[in-house]
Amino acid sequence: MLIAFYSVQAKAQIFIDDGTSGSLYIVGTASGTLASVETVPANVAVYVDSTITIEGTYVNTAAEVQLTGSMYNSGTFTTTGDEVFVGSNTQIISGSFTGVNDFYNVIVKKDVGAVLKLGSVVEVDASGVVSLDQGVLQAVSSNYIYVKNNDPAAILNSGNNGDVDKLIEGEVRRSVAQGFSYDFPVGGTHVDAGGGDGLQFASIKSNIGSGVISAIFHDSTGVGALDNIVICGTGDFQDVQYRVGNGSWEITNPGGGITNYNITLNPADYTDNAYTSYTILKDGAATGRDKCDGVAKSLPVEHDSLTSFSLFEVAASTVTVLPVELVNFKASLTDQLSVLLEWQTASEINNDYFAVERSGNGMNWVTLGKVKGAGNSSEVLRYTFKDQNPIGKAYYRLKQTDMDGQFNYSSIRHVSIPYLEINQLNIYPNPVFNQITVEGAISGGEYFKIFNVLGDDVTHLTKANLNNDAQLIIDVSNLNSGFYVIKLGDLVRRVCKE
Repeated sequence: MLIAFYSVQAKAQIFIDDGTSGSLYIVGTASGTLASVETVPANVAVYVDSTITIEGTYVNTAAEVQLTGSMYNSGTFTTTGDEVFVGSNTQIISGSFTGVNDFYNVIVKKDVGAVLKLGSVVEVDASGVVSLDQGVLQAVSSNYIYVKNNDPAAILNSGNNGDVDKLIEGEVRRSVAQGFSYDFPVGGTHVDAGGGDGLQFASIKSNIGSGVISAIFHDSTGVGALDNIVICGTGDFQDVQYRVGNGSWEITNPGGGITNYNITLNPADYTDNAYTSYTILKDGAATGRDKCDGVAKSLPVEHDSLTSFSLFEVAASTVTVLPVELVNFKASLTDQLSVLLEWQTASEINNDYFAVERSGNGMNWVTLGKVKGAGNSSEVLRYTFKDQNPIGKAYYRLKQTDMDGQFNYSSIRHVSIPYLEINQLNIYPNPVFNQITVEGAISGGEYFKIFNVLGDDVTHLTKANLNNDAQLIIDVSNLNSGFYVIKLGDLVRRVCKE
């Protein structure tokens, strides 16, 4: 029979089985054989049990077309339905399947481990999906599959990390929108000198910009291995001792448009040699943040705020990595009669906050306040905290707490303020507005003195009345706002005038 135009409607039932040549040609002058196939499900519109070569026009209007053979197009390919690739044999898609000839839904529904090869570049419509129900989608040579749909769910039913099924071997490209995370189920399944360890999970989130992201997983002994990478040394973010997994991820941004992104990697099929920390290594980057950032205590590991694209690997260490590398911590008395605490960090891993603690004897500690940490950083960061109400003899320390609640203490610093060490006075209110009451072992008002932060005696600006030997009322309404020291004999106390 002659087929000049081939059109499939959603409710049609047509079974094509050419047992003679194994090929079906849809052209203006050639012919094909129509026959029934008993094993075809009732909801399948067309079942092609042979190679299908399109030289004329192919139209699939929202129908399901199942194919056990290869597909080649040199004509016009139009579809808004499902092209489902089934069976245990290796199938090949080749020819023109880009632009107006792109697929709508590509469904890989083959036997376990069976392969659907891309012999040419294949594009999937901006409203379509790729569903990895079973089998492997393999892009050979420089070919790739490009999913134009920027919905994060446009690639469905991929396997679990390490599975040798339901994955894409070779290059996959995805349209990505800013602010969303996209999974790339890339990996290797072939058995040869390069290995092939199944699905090697990768996820990418664009922080700034939209565009196209490309991801490929390379076997460690194959093209793209990071043979020239400089492993982090003791002066960098952490000591990296081992490469984890058997390959590398090549992440690129064809066409540009994405200037800041996060990457999450999870290598499969490796031996855990009592690793305590993991990091992502970026090829060709300077030492520091772009070399060994994104340290995690377990896999997967994330590297945030990347600004360039490259090859990546995951490495690990058995060296215990402290959450925070504290450069220095000091405590000093200020002119304002407060204690200034200052510290610096050279690096931070999942750092939530610092709690500033004080003790009068070095054993019993109270928390004065908290300072928010930076989370993750490999830059030198500076922090400060003021103890506005110090005591005569004080010990200070930092309690650094990371995101999962684990914590570490800093070394202890000591500050002495002699005129506050003898403190048997009860002064209230403090802060004070107009009048302050001093209670304690008072022997006479003539011993009363008050000094400003510069050490000037400003007693003449106040008035004091001694009610009895245990209570002194002082009028401080003429004093300016600020801190003052009240001295009564050998007893000293600091107050704040508002």
